[in-house]
Amino acid sequence: MLGLVVFAMSAVFIRATVDDAFITWRYGRTLVESGVWNFNAEGPLVEGYTNALYAALAIVPALLGIPVEVFFKVISLGILAAYVVVVRRMHLPRRQEFLLLAVTVASPVFLLLLYMGLETVSFALLIAWLFGILYRKGELGTTGFLVAGALASTRPEGIVFAGVAIGWALLIAPKRAAVKGAAAVLGGWAVYWVARSTYFHAFFPNTFYQKTDSNAELASRAVAFLQAFSPVLGVAALVGLAALVLVRYTQPTQERASRLRDAVPLVLALTSAVLVIGVYKQSHLVMDPVHRFAWQVLFPVVLVALSRPLRFGTKQPDETGGEQGSERSGLFGIGVAIATMIAWDPSAAGVGIVLLFCAMAVLSCVIVGLVWRDRGALAVAAAALAVGLGYCQTTEAINWTAYRYRLQYAHEALGGVLSTLDFGKMPPGSIAIVDAGVLPYRLPTRVIDMGGLADATVARNQVTDGYLDKAGLKMVIFGASTPGVEGIWQNGAATRVHDYVTSHGFWSAGGPLFDNGYWLNYYVSPDWATSPEWTGKQVRQAIDAAAKESVSHNSKTDLDIILDNFWNLPFLK
Repeated sequence: MLGLVVFAMSAVFIRATVDDAFITWRYGRTLVESGVWNFNAEGPLVEGYTNALYAALAIVPALLGIPVEVFFKVISLGILAAYVVVVRRMHLPRRQEFLLLAVTVASPVFLLLLYMGLETVSFALLIAWLFGILYRKGELGTTGFLVAGALASTRPEGIVFAGVAIGWALLIAPKRAAVKGAAAVLGGWAVYWVARSTYFHAFFPNTFYQKTDSNAELASRAVAFLQAFSPVLGVAALVGLAALVLVRYTQPTQERASRLRDAVPLVLALTSAVLVIGVYKQSHLVMDPVHRFAWQVLFPVVLVALSRPLRFGTKQPDETGGEQGSERSGLFGIGVAIATMIAWDPSAAGVGIVLLFCAMAVLSCVIVGLVWRDRGALAVAAAALAVGLGYCQTTEAINWTAYRYRLQYAHEALGGVLSTLDFGKMPPGSIAIVDAGVLPYRLPTRVIDMGGLADATVARNQVTDGYLDKAGLKMVIFGASTPGVEGIWQNGAATRVHDYVTSHGFWSAGGPLFDNGYWLNYYVSPDWATSPEWTGKQVRQAIDAAAKESVSHNSKTDLDIILDNFWNLPFLK
């Protein structure tokens, strides 16, 4: 049954790819083609990705000549298969194994995020794997430290989870092997962090400076943090009080390691809560499909809570041969996770009502599990949390599935036209783009990302005429609300760039349609527009043809776009 579910949803969602994924993938291509590890082969160095692991993997398809999108779809399928294998090898009770599989493969959010080309699902599963090992065995071992190293290289905040897990493992059992493993992981990460910050001349990845108010005063950021974090602080205080009472009335000596091990789900949930409310909520997260940022650190709580044999009926021995530990920490951890999701955004993606019902179910399970010690309470609470995190409206799922086709007929079509040019036969220069993704991935020339994710100067609000002169700006692709230049959006760096092109006599024209009220209009410098390469290949006419075709496709509803292209997978073109 689960196989049919995952096949049916994958057949639809596998065509979903987020434009931002191409930013990361461009690094691998640039390295292979130019020998430079950068977004552009020329120009300032910038770290426009947050996933060093995926950026490194992008080298493989570039070397082998494999379409990069196909390569990462195969990676996604491999992740799904690996998860099933790991769950099967845990040798859990049959019902619990089914539940662990169902909360993932039957979740639309899980499958959507799996195929989008981002590191979201791999990051979440690595967190769950790491804390699951600690929760089951009471130590990390060789596998745990390898997972911690992979986690630390997947996203910058991965080192936070790796550090917490390693620290908690040392509290449980401060063995010499654990100390060596901790030194290897943390030391290796420190070397990498120093190397990358030295290379890119920035302590954090460029996306941090673009998505956070890094220029604000420290005091104002601290006040904003406390205001946003107050709901979770209240939950944490209650959990801490309950934990103190529980610890106070248990045998402290012989049960210390067992209590610390039992507390792993709660430790994970509190760590995730701090990150969601203290960091993500304070950031400008433009590209957050199906609440992926909150999901990637809260969903692991579900998997960890279900990773140890639950007490269905009679007690069952765990892997260490002793009796199962307490399930209270799992219940508390799930409670913290659902409270964090509500504090994150009660109306996120229209799931407010679903979250409310799930929260009520979790609260009921916590009460039943603590008061009556019902042995199925943790399983029901975990399932309720999984539903709350894994739910999205049908319209949003359809929107993100059709999104890739819209890219194909707009950004990718425009990039395809420009990729036919031999830029070596034209006056040297760069192209500024409103959306850095699949469009610049098609181009060999320097690209200025007006969104700031792949341009440090834009991210720091330092774009000047001098910067654009030095970059040799020759063409700009703006976002616009109408097919005419009068509808061009002017905000942030786009304002400065627009002033530049209008004062330097650039020629303007309308471009493809991405969505209703979203056009890709462009300006081009006179020396490019009159060059033999541009006129000989009739670029203006080719863009007009692409724009006409985009209107015939992208003016339709998302559902119609999917139905029209159901047998056409865009990543195979």
